[in-house]
Amino acid sequence: MSNNINLIGDKNQKIRSPLLKRLNVLRFFAMLFLFAVSITSTIFFLLIAFSPLPALQQQEQRQLQVLSQFQTVMGRIELINNRVENIDQLLQSRRSLDQLLTLLLSKIPSNVSLEAYQLMPPIVSLTVRSDSLSSIQELSNQIVAEEGKSFSQVTLSSLAIDPESQEFSMTITASLINTQGEK
Repeated sequence: MSNNINLIGDKNQKIRSPLLKRLNVLRFFAMLFLFAVSITSTIFFLLIAFSPLPALQQQEQRQLQVLSQFQTVMGRIELINNRVENIDQLLQSRRSLDQLLTLLLSKIPSNVSLEAYQLMPPIVSLTVRSDSLSSIQELSNQIVAEEGKSFSQVTLSSLAIDPESQEFSMTITASLINTQGEK
C-alpha cells in the first residue's frame, strides 16, 4: 500500500496551518485595535468632560446676550449718526442768512423801529415804523443801494400813516441774489 493515502487529513492540516496563523494574527490585531480605540475614546471623553470648553461656551453665550442687549442702542446710534451727517450736508448747502440779517439791521436808522421781518428765501420782507418820513426814506434808499449786491429786486409793498399816532409804516420786499451756498 501507499503511504500517501492518509484519510486523517495530513495534507489539509498543512494547508490550514498558515491560514489559521494568519487568522489568529488578524484577530490579535483586531482586538488590539479595538482596545486602542476604546482607550482613546475614554481619554477624549475625560479630556472633554474636564476641559474648560463648557465654561467657554457659557461665557460665549453670556457675551452674546450682552451684545444683543446693546443691539438696539447700536441701531439708534447708527440712526443718529446718519441723521447728523444728513443735517450737516443740509447746513453746508444752505445759504447763511446771518450776514443778510446783520446787513439789514445795520441799515436801519436809530429812530426807525423794526416791526416785522420775514425771511423765506428768495424773498425778504421788512416792516418798519417811524415818526419821521425822512428816516423811512433813508432806510429805503440804503436798501435800494444794496440792489445788485445782495438783492436782485427791491419793491415798496406798502407805505401807510397812522393818523392817531402820526407814525409812518413801510413794508419793503426784496428778492435775494443766489449766492454760492444756495442750491
